[in-house]
Amino acid sequence: MAAELAAAELRADGHDVQVVAPGELATLAGAEAVLVIGGLELEAAARAVAPAHAYVHGELLEGPAATWAAQVLRAARAVAIAGAPVRTGSCG
Repeated sequence: MAAELAAAELRADGHDVQVVAPGELATLAGAEAVLVIGGLELEAAARAVAPAHAYVHGELLEGPAATWAAQVLRAARAVAIAGAPVRTGSCG
């Protein structure tokens, strides 16, 4: 699953990441940032549960399934940075 692969990469980078199923959205109550892989209804449900200050971003997967892991990882990294801006920097 693309979400699990992205979560493992982010954990290796030192981020605290959880992957939750649509039926487990109550877990998001303490989240700083949320990446929703799904449609607008699921994103709205996640926003309703996440704290008001949390960054919530929805992403739809496009193209061949072979590219989904990379799409999710790219979006997950962006959401992780948005959720922890004091721990990030940029170069270039």
